Order: sequence, then structure tokens, then C-alpha cells
Amino acid sequence: IEPLDFIPKTENQFAVSITHEQYPSPYPLQNRDFLVASTLHFDEKQQRYMLLKKSTTHPKCPPREGTVRALYIGGWILQTVGTKKTRYVY
Repeated sequence: IEPLDFIPKTENQFAVSITHEQYPSPYPLQNRDFLVASTLHFDEKQQRYMLLKKSTTHPKCPPREGTVRALYIGGWILQTVGTKKTRYVY
């Protein structure tokens, strides 16, 4: 995972980190890469963390020949549900 950029939090936007992930694939498949924007948000009302990720573009990392640029959207929610328990939702 290669960090490419960081966009700090503003009044109207959460902080975002942009990373490039590369994964080899066995023959006859082509290698895959992901260019992902991620943000972490703490929801005070629900007392939970939300990590959100989605594919993006960035001038520092154009698609590469011989590699398939894969798309991704997803996230995780982590919430304390007791003194020794955490709820994890993907």
C-alpha cells in the first residue's frame, strides 16, 4: 500500500487519505490495482467509528499498462457494545 495524498479536514469535508494498492495475479490473469480514497469518521451520537473507502482517480497515479484498475466501494463500522466487546460490521 503506497500513500499518495492526504486532504485535511475542512468545515465541510472529512479528512481523506488516498492510497494505491497493488496485487499480483497468477497467470493467465493480469495484476490488479486499486486507487482508493479513505476517510474515518467518529459518530458521537451512535458512539461508533466508520471507515469508508471508495475508488477514485489521482494525477499521481494513472492506470498502468498490463494492470487492471479494480473498483472498490465499502466500509467498516466499529462500535463498543460492552466493556470487552466490539461490534464489527462490514
